[in-house]
Amino acid sequence: MEHRKKNKYFAFISYCHEDIEWAIWFQHEIEYYHLPSSLDHRQDLPKEFRPVFRDLDELKAGNLPKQINEALSQSSNLVVICSPKSAKSNWVNKEINEFIEVGKRKKINNIDHIFPFIVEGVPHSNNTENECFPKTLLELPKEIERIGGNVNEGSRDKAFVKVMAGMLPNVEFDELWNRYEQDKAKEERLKREERDKFLRIQSRLVAEKAIDIKHNSILAQSVVYEIIPKDLNNPERPFTIEAEKALRYSTSKFELQLRGHNLTVNDLSFNSDGRRLVSISDDMTIRIWDTETGSAIKVLNSKHPFGRCVRYSPDDKSIIAVYGDGTLQIWDSSTGELLTEISLAELFNTDHLTGIFSMAINTDGNKVAISTCDGDIFLITICENGDIDCMSLQTEPVHSVNFSPIGNYLVSTSDCGLSVWSLDDDSRGDLNIKGDVIIENAFAKFNSKGDSVVFFFNNSIGLLDMINGNGAQEFGYNQSKFVAANFCDDGVHIVSVTEAGEMTLWNIEKGQAVYTSYCNYEKINRVCFCAKRDRIGLVIDRKTIIIKDIPASSVYRLITEENGPIETISYSPDGVHFATGGGTFEMGSLTIWDAIRGKIVKQLTRHSDTLRYISYNCDGSRLVSTSDNIICVWDTNTWFCIRTLDSIKANNDLAFFSSASFNPENTRIVVSLRNGTIIIWDYTSDTIIREIKKCNMGIVFDAKYSPDGSKIVSCGLAPYLQIWEADTGNKIMDLKGHNGPINSISFSPNGKQVVSASDDKSIICWDIELGTLVWRVSGFQGIIQSVSYSNNGKYIVVVVQDKANNIVVCETTKGEKVATYTGHTETSNCAKFSFDDKLIVSAGSDGTIINWHFPSIQELINIVSEQVKKRPLTKEERIQYYLE
Repeated sequence: MEHRKKNKYFAFISYCHEDIEWAIWFQHEIEYYHLPSSLDHRQDLPKEFRPVFRDLDELKAGNLPKQINEALSQSSNLVVICSPKSAKSNWVNKEINEFIEVGKRKKINNIDHIFPFIVEGVPHSNNTENECFPKTLLELPKEIERIGGNVNEGSRDKAFVKVMAGMLPNVEFDELWNRYEQDKAKEERLKREERDKFLRIQSRLVAEKAIDIKHNSILAQSVVYEIIPKDLNNPERPFTIEAEKALRYSTSKFELQLRGHNLTVNDLSFNSDGRRLVSISDDMTIRIWDTETGSAIKVLNSKHPFGRCVRYSPDDKSIIAVYGDGTLQIWDSSTGELLTEISLAELFNTDHLTGIFSMAINTDGNKVAISTCDGDIFLITICENGDIDCMSLQTEPVHSVNFSPIGNYLVSTSDCGLSVWSLDDDSRGDLNIKGDVIIENAFAKFNSKGDSVVFFFNNSIGLLDMINGNGAQEFGYNQSKFVAANFCDDGVHIVSVTEAGEMTLWNIEKGQAVYTSYCNYEKINRVCFCAKRDRIGLVIDRKTIIIKDIPASSVYRLITEENGPIETISYSPDGVHFATGGGTFEMGSLTIWDAIRGKIVKQLTRHSDTLRYISYNCDGSRLVSTSDNIICVWDTNTWFCIRTLDSIKANNDLAFFSSASFNPENTRIVVSLRNGTIIIWDYTSDTIIREIKKCNMGIVFDAKYSPDGSKIVSCGLAPYLQIWEADTGNKIMDLKGHNGPINSISFSPNGKQVVSASDDKSIICWDIELGTLVWRVSGFQGIIQSVSYSNNGKYIVVVVQDKANNIVVCETTKGEKVATYTGHTETSNCAKFSFDDKLIVSAGSDGTIINWHFPSIQELINIVSEQVKKRPLTKEERIQYYLE
């Protein structure tokens, strides 16, 4: 061994050119190898294992064999990279022979220091195609044949350590392998940590940029998709809250800008499924757009100036366009071929064809109506044999025309009002509504049943009842001009759009706005609605086309049967029902809803005053409801009130109840009162078990059992929480951190944390065992009315009493905001997650109950994965958004 310490090279690596990657890897591993600390005391072992000779790195220009011979003579060990290719290499075999001969000249047995490292093939296979040993190794006597390490018998790391153990005197494989595994694991862990650290920084930067992409949600989704794991159960990169926030933002606020026309865009229309949009412009082109990606699919060159109106046929097979010179064209929507061109002046034998305003196609696709500012409505019928019939209807200057669903009526708006024309007989204008001058861009449209018409006049929305004839409901006065309106698929709501960008969802029956949103656009000129999707197309400032969701895009269901304030809401554990208290029903009415259909199941009227709190027990068999003077426990199978507690029975006849919640065993209820008292009530025996009068809060707003039933946490007028032993009523500690009254508390499902909501516009998450503050989120724009954990413990829904009446969702590790919902027109009072956490139900002082979509992040990833296939990022975009 003393002689080998004097050699220049610890090892010489012999290999053929095809195995160079293995040779490079082996050289790196051996030169950076460190012995286990258990062998540090061994003086006969080297402290390091470099240098290692590998010809391409070590050879100088000159005589190749001479340098090889010198390197072999100065090497302590020979490692042979063995494969069927190296077995056929004369050069590798010569290096083995030379190493043996060098040993003989030095009177050393170098055969014992030859170590095969098998990367492919089988030694002694008797098959030339599979043999991996060079000739010299094959011919060694059996008693001294070399075994070495084989990557096919475990792993390359094990094979390497096996070779290392062979090169070191009196060292066993296990002595090296255990340490090597630990070092490798540590090295991989450090590499992974560094990689993940970089990816997290990248995700945060890219997410911020993606949220700023307000003009193109598909682009934003494509950007976010690059920074979020595709499978959260097997992530290929770290998940960040910022990426989730950006993904939820980009999928909930769909907006896409379509640019391409050079001059004014005069009209646009969706096809039947909303996947295509066609637009017509003064630039003598018609453009067909993909509404998912924003790309122009086809450009049709019309050669006619002043394109006025364009529509898809009901079967989507053709596109019909009308121009200012009186030309009508029919195009094949798939091929872009011009099928028909008709001169309206010749067809109707008229010279008066100026100011074409609108066009409509009936549902059968065989009738086209065109209106002009001259007061003409041109009705064209395409017969089965291909002939064309025409008819002219005379009225005042006409702004818009639309067919009824079955085509038996035509509705038109003019400077003098609204007219409904019967197309089944010779009567014309048999239903008329006269008003002041109908505004520019006036619009009228039938609902899907054909029994109502929505239109505009006097800057208001009008609703005509076709069944009862004359007379119209008027609502929704707006100083800004209305541009368009449409019935929603549910038949209960109307969406209207004003020139200033105000989009409102109206309840038809009540004539009330249930949702309004505002767009920061200069001016909206044209609007089209998608029949099968909650999307609209807008022409902004005459040239830019915007596709975006209608205001209620994130609203799963609007339940507006109640107008009075709804104070409290609770989901049943199985998700079948939810219960509300308040509204315009009988005072103190407890309403049970079908959570799937949004319909009332039962109304319970035991209470005589406003309900303050509702809560199900953990198995959903009981429901407790609280009003000022009485608490009721209900059997949810029969909806009978099985127990009551009034303030006299509770010896608090002057105190009002605030909240009531079950313990996990469903035998007791903790009751908070507004005189600063907490009561523990065994409702099964109708016994007051304990009164806690040491709250020092003035008013107790909320009190809840911990999920394991061992503690009670209460909050109230004082700026701190109090924790109590449930069995004794003794106080454990106060949790101080808020600067104002605390309105609501919620336990995490595992019981380790509790989150609190305060008038100080903040929420705080507490460690309930240690009594420490975990995180605090401030900066809300109003007081926090309520908080509630999701059932999976990943999110908290927060009700903020700000100007927008926001419902905010925060994740639970740091309290980061990931989603915001705005829809209540008055104060939001409470919000809860559905049992599967896919919906949030909220209720407010406007009497509206809203179910909001809240899909899991994996669901959103799967949805976006399909979208981004249609919109891959360009190299320039990848650079722009820090992805390259």
